[in-house]
Amino acid sequence: MGAGAVASTMELASFTLDDIQMKCFSDYLAGRNVSVFRSAGCGKSVLLRAIIGDARARYGDAAVDVCSWNGASADLIGGETFHGLFACGVYLGTPDSFLQTLLERSRTVDKLRKLRVLVVDEAFTITAVALSILLRALRGIRPPALEVVPAGGVQVICALYWSCFYLALSVCCLCSWRARSSGAPARLAV
Repeated sequence: MGAGAVASTMELASFTLDDIQMKCFSDYLAGRNVSVFRSAGCGKSVLLRAIIGDARARYGDAAVDVCSWNGASADLIGGETFHGLFACGVYLGTPDSFLQTLLERSRTVDKLRKLRVLVVDEAFTITAVALSILLRALRGIRPPALEVVPAGGVQVICALYWSCFYLALSVCCLCSWRARSSGAPARLAV
């Protein structure tokens, strides 16, 4: 690794992050919702592990959840599926009916109310409809002041393949993210 490469990376605990990863990590530290778009093998999982470790150290395990739409990708990041997080089946129904069903599950609601950071890997596998239902549920279980905030005030960190960027823009708009691009793989942040 040359001198330029050393200058453009930062050691974070046991993770070495490049400039783009550090910008995303800084956005996370600032409390922004962040989506990381990069090609396969470019370090999305490394960045997620750094964020997960920091979030758990700051807020505790109960305040951080790691999930994905399908089991294989959830296993890769040490998380669970959305279905496990929300204790639901595959059929979600409408946003209001899903919220009503969720409110009947007090243990799940208690768990979700403790969330401060939600890390989502392989976000492109989630349909916009499913994501809007799940985000509505997070808003619906929060205090009234947080019901108008994206994801009910839960900080959402997503990672997905660069090739899914335009598809993901429509999904990310549901979370009120703005696109910022510098010619390099984009990150979305509020």
